[in-house]
Amino acid sequence: MLYFCGPNNLFSNNISANYIIENLNKSPILGLDLETKGRDPHRKKILSLQLSDENDQYVIDIRHVDILKFKELIESKKIIGHNLKFDYKFLRKAGIILQDIHDTFITEMLIYSGYITSGIKIGYGLDKVTERYCGVKLEKETRGEFFNLTSEPFSQKQIEYGANDVKYLHTIRDKQIKTLQKYNLEYCSNLENNVVLALADMEYNGVYLNAEKWKKIAIANKHKLKELEIEMDKILEKELNLPGLLSLFSDERSLSLDYTSPKQMLDIVRKLGIFIFDTSERELLKIRNQHEFIPKLLEHRKIAKKISTYGDTFLRSINPATGRVHTDFRQIVDTGRIASGRKANKGDKNPSMPNMQNIPRENLYRNCFEAREGFVWVSEDYAQQELVIMGEAAKDWDFIDTYNTGGDLHCYVGSLMFERTITKEDSDLRNQAKTINFGKAYGMGPPKLADELEISLEKATELIDKHTKAMPKISAWIKKNGNKAVKEYYSVTLPPSNRRRWYPNLLKGLSKQEIEAIRRQGGNSPVQGTGADICKEALVGVRELVNKYNKEYKSNVAYLLLTVHDQIDVEVREDLKNQFAAEQQEIMQKAAKKYLKKAKMRVDITINKIWTK
Repeated sequence: MLYFCGPNNLFSNNISANYIIENLNKSPILGLDLETKGRDPHRKKILSLQLSDENDQYVIDIRHVDILKFKELIESKKIIGHNLKFDYKFLRKAGIILQDIHDTFITEMLIYSGYITSGIKIGYGLDKVTERYCGVKLEKETRGEFFNLTSEPFSQKQIEYGANDVKYLHTIRDKQIKTLQKYNLEYCSNLENNVVLALADMEYNGVYLNAEKWKKIAIANKHKLKELEIEMDKILEKELNLPGLLSLFSDERSLSLDYTSPKQMLDIVRKLGIFIFDTSERELLKIRNQHEFIPKLLEHRKIAKKISTYGDTFLRSINPATGRVHTDFRQIVDTGRIASGRKANKGDKNPSMPNMQNIPRENLYRNCFEAREGFVWVSEDYAQQELVIMGEAAKDWDFIDTYNTGGDLHCYVGSLMFERTITKEDSDLRNQAKTINFGKAYGMGPPKLADELEISLEKATELIDKHTKAMPKISAWIKKNGNKAVKEYYSVTLPPSNRRRWYPNLLKGLSKQEIEAIRRQGGNSPVQGTGADICKEALVGVRELVNKYNKEYKSNVAYLLLTVHDQIDVEVREDLKNQFAAEQQEIMQKAAKKYLKKAKMRVDITINKIWTK
């Protein structure tokens, strides 16, 4: 039955907050949803709170009822919700902290991982999931009405809309659990649900960006680009006898070419006597040594991209309410890795949510992100995570022993490849081994290796063959997993998570090239997915550590900031930095031990006032 708590006298089942609390205290699991004035928890308010047990739904008008009346109830229960990362940030702003959840959105993404980009339409919205599990079509158009509400009472339609968002959550959860059991995904589901809260904390906290430092970089890049374009003009004037534009100033361009135009640049490159089909970066890299103009064009692309992506427009990401940059994490991509960033909707007035995992690695950019006064930036990452996972999974114990004893894995593999002792002094040969070592974890083939090392396809094929012979156990393990993916339509990470990635497009008629692409994915997905599992285990542990410190010191002395692939960044009060960093390192190492029984995964620590690579 549907009940309402608020000033709407038109609604007959109008009850008190105490009545709701008394009734729901009997249930160990509650459904929860919020309707809000907008998407930004720092600038927008909660309009209504929806709660449910297995039988009844309660809609509470938070404009007239203090949400903190429900704090003890909510914090003491297991909470079911759909995309709870969104709701939790608003709850946290209000002073309510979640600890035990089942997110039907994230659970559905876990169950169907691999269907996301396969071209098969699954749909993870509450309307799609409710229809899939309950055979009910939810009406979602009413959602937009809440953004325009002020103080007027909710309509009957709006109250029913809110109630429907929690009405089916218990049924969906029960059916999802059966599927999780079927595919041995219960452990992984529990992990992912804990990660929801850690990512929500990161998104809520944001990071501080020094705007003045950032602007100086943008100005310098614009100046650098202009100088580069003048150099490029001179090269083409000389090579192609192009007529220049008359100018009284030597620092002005002499040609009217648009170096960002693929069409114009294709024409120019062909006029230089080099035939290519397009001017994509991959094609230009192949011909970079054939003319002095090509490296200039590649550099122009690089600088122009930095200006457009990390120039003045990036400063729009700073939230006016917090003065900080807040990203949005996509928790599960096909392999299980976390992605960052969300494109703004057309007409969206909220600050953009940039991809914080894609900030250029050079310190020029990263140093613009600073810890708050009296705090430091503690950054910890796993050393050579993918290589260690491959070695352990393939039971290549010589490889793992080399890592455990502090040896250089690239020198070790290079020595086996080239049948002589390779040291760090043999930089070229070591780099060849290093490139293939990391490339194996991503399914790299000869064409990509040829581009990376600027060598012929024949030479790249030869090097990969040498690596395969030098590392037979790892090569065999990757091949075995690739074949299994093609045969069984899925791949699995190491226990205890046993995360699945599906390949449903194999059910359709695919070309040999498409099947080979899936074979490569099947070989590297267990590596990427296990890396994701380890990092997520660590992320949950570090969140617990942050909460422990904040509780112990009765103030916010630590904040979760970012996760970038195999790295976790925390802002910590300066006097606690060494002790916190040591505990975080121990948590991250213990997380790795759940998956790697012989390898002793190293965790590197960096402590600074600013973000460093």
